[in-house]
Amino acid sequence: MRRTVFLSACLALVAACGGDPIEESMDIMEDMASVLEDIKDESSAKAAKPKLEKLAERMKAVQEEMNEDEMPPEERMEKLKEYGERMEKVQKRLMKEMFRIASDPKLSAALDEAMKDMDRAMR
Repeated sequence: MRRTVFLSACLALVAACGGDPIEESMDIMEDMASVLEDIKDESSAKAAKPKLEKLAERMKAVQEEMNEDEMPPEERMEKLKEYGERMEKVQKRLMKEMFRIASDPKLSAALDEAMKDMDRAMR
């Protein structure tokens, strides 16, 4: 269920705009995945928290920019095709790490609020 919501949000990001905001949103998601991949224990989770919060703020700003864009449906479909493969890869990578963190009680407790911020920023 959570994966479906996340994937829908990511597709909405792609569909909602054109040009640089899409690139930036994928760059941010890749950065989020990289930060999550580096988390191995409670200490590294606590150290990653401010990085994730900063990335969530960037994503929220990009999302707001995309929401203001009024792209015709035909252009949206073209953007989906253009960025589809990269978006799929970054989604899988990010989801894998989010599930890994969520399945570890110590890591998820240390990152609870940051993970919620990330989820909200991508909606």
